[in-house]
Amino acid sequence: MKDKNQKHFLDDTVKRAKIENAHREAENIYNYNKWKDNHEKMVNHELKKMQHKDHKVIKAVLIGILLALIIEIVYILIINDPQTLSIAFKEIKQHLNEIWIIIINLTIAK
Repeated sequence: MKDKNQKHFLDDTVKRAKIENAHREAENIYNYNKWKDNHEKMVNHELKKMQHKDHKVIKAVLIGILLALIIEIVYILIINDPQTLSIAFKEIKQHLNEIWIIIINLTIAK
């Protein structure tokens, strides 16, 4: 009778140990998956932030260039000299070509 009770007690102890180990393993897997999901979300968020900053820089550069061109055009119109006007439009065309090259370089670099 004593052997039967000891065997039953050992079986219960082994079962409890297996259940606890399985529970710990499941908890570790859950924590790893949770960490992995959070890490992926953080990486994606940082990538989006970097891309958004890149667009802001490009917009700022283009706005600055366009403002410079507008100021140049207004200055030319105030002078209103036909010869100066044709020279200015040639320069504006050259600036627009430079802007186009900058835009192409910025988009290809990505």
